Amino acid sequence: WEQNGLVVTNDKATSTSNVADYANPARFYKGSSLTIECTLGNITKIEVTCNTAAYATALQTSVGAEATVAEKLVTIVPSAESATYVVAALTAQVRVNEFTVTYGEGGETPENPDPEDPVYSNSSSSIEICRLSSETL
Repeated sequence: WEQNGLVVTNDKATSTSNVADYANPARFYKGSSLTIECTLGNITKIEVTCNTAAYATALQTSVGAEATVAEKLVTIVPSAESATYVVAALTAQVRVNEFTVTYGEGGETPENPDPEDPVYSNSSSSIEICRLSSETL
């Protein structure tokens, strides 16, 4: 999936299930890899809204110490500065409704950002997988 400067890739990796473009919600199977790339800058935070709290817990388990979970929301704060974040192998199936990525220098927007300054006018970007049309997938 690609939208708003984000690219989300689901690779089969060691999964026994084939990858498909399921949406509403998106499905990521046990053993598959998940890559989130931001073409707008380095990722400072990823918020993943899962379909249920159980799927959120499964994603948190796959990510490890960089992730926290609250209900259906998983927040990932990468330990390394990069425009790409990879979960090499999911430990269980995960269903996702939305990815929101914060990017840039430290993930902080100045107190009074210039709305015309492209560095700060889009300090976060979202991809709502459950709302993508079949043409986008």
